[in-house]
Amino acid sequence: MKQHTFDIAVFGAGPAGSGSALFLAEAGYRVALIEQRAFAKAGPSWVNAVYAEGFSKIGLRAPEGDEVELADFPVTFFSADLAERLDVAASGFTNVRMRPFVDRLQRDAFAAGVVGFDLARFEHFTLVADRPVVARIVQQKEGHEGEAIEIKARLFVDATGIAGSLREQVAALRLPPAAAGDSDLCTALQQNCHVADPAAAAEFLAARKVAAGTLISILGTQGGFSTLSVQVSPDLSGVGILAGSIKEARFLTGTQMVKKFCEEHPWIGAKIHSGGGTIPLRHPLHRLTAPGVAVVGNAANQVFSVHGSGVMPSLQAARLLANAVADAADPGDEAVLWRYASAFQQSLGALLASYDLFRRFSQNLTSAEIAKMFRYGLMNEAMMLAGIRQVMPEPSLTSGLSMLATGVRDPLFAAALVRSLARMPLVYLHYQNFPEVPDKKKFAGWVAYAKRLGV
Repeated sequence: MKQHTFDIAVFGAGPAGSGSALFLAEAGYRVALIEQRAFAKAGPSWVNAVYAEGFSKIGLRAPEGDEVELADFPVTFFSADLAERLDVAASGFTNVRMRPFVDRLQRDAFAAGVVGFDLARFEHFTLVADRPVVARIVQQKEGHEGEAIEIKARLFVDATGIAGSLREQVAALRLPPAAAGDSDLCTALQQNCHVADPAAAAEFLAARKVAAGTLISILGTQGGFSTLSVQVSPDLSGVGILAGSIKEARFLTGTQMVKKFCEEHPWIGAKIHSGGGTIPLRHPLHRLTAPGVAVVGNAANQVFSVHGSGVMPSLQAARLLANAVADAADPGDEAVLWRYASAFQQSLGALLASYDLFRRFSQNLTSAEIAKMFRYGLMNEAMMLAGIRQVMPEPSLTSGLSMLATGVRDPLFAAALVRSLARMPLVYLHYQNFPEVPDKKKFAGWVAYAKRLGV
């Protein structure tokens, strides 16, 4: 059996894993990047709208060239019946082609000295005093049976996505069976197609009073947590469609929503490419590390759950991990890894957990109640831009007056909304008090109070 020794082994070569491998290698560590699929197929393959300014904050070159489909376009939000609308002229969004973007992350990681093992399935850990020290993988070779390989490392990073393949073999990190049901999962599909009839596409846009290139986002088509987004290219040659909904039998899946929309609009032509999957919503995991293991990305529920985007939170977490372990003699030491957990929970974790309260509130709304949010001024530009930029919304006189007016016109709806929003700052402040050091008693108390707050 072949054996290899590294400082750090990262499992999963999507944005979270490739970003982690790159940042850790740049910090001076010998890093392995291990992927179950071929590297060219690792990670998402769809087009993802990302707030572009976030890249500079983590020291990563922003998407460019063929990684970018369209940048800084306007967005128009509609209620499901199209009766209510909100126009956001300068969104700051960039449509990123994830395949070439992830390819670039991988190339940069390999150029920084990362060693890659693709087509490699993780089997199990060898533990010493409950700490993983060796990971056994089986790498497929064309025309041969899989080859067993032992990877020895001081730190193993789980970036394997929603499955959490490494996490589930570590007792301290393993999730209980009922940790997340279907109500905390989103099914999504993004598909790009040719436009078969440009004149009909122009009529579609004119009927909604939007210009070509505008992202049309229709909210609540399948209940509270659902969206159908349509974006016709400025030259009317192509169209991108994104749909997502909660993974429950009573709702159409993202794939079904896209298929239905295409069938209803014959101006949409042949598919160019598509990609999708199941996205974890729910708040980030309370525990992100154990001796010798750190969890990043979807494996850690590091997703901005209001709109199901995990690309930027994953990359931010990867950077926080690299910063935390930089210059450590043992990057898998419990106290060293706790720096990552603390830095994440006190900043990004506070944001994601706070917004997840609003996600759970809005998820239970009907399409008609989503329309009320527009009508009462609760779906306003400041709120939408905060969601796009993934920051906490700033309190304002306008939002306060809207809440007051809602209380007068619709007291039951207003009361439910206030109960949800009132806990957001409490959750935010609680996460900022995440323990600085790995103290079991303090951590248990922190988790207990987080659960009382509903996260």
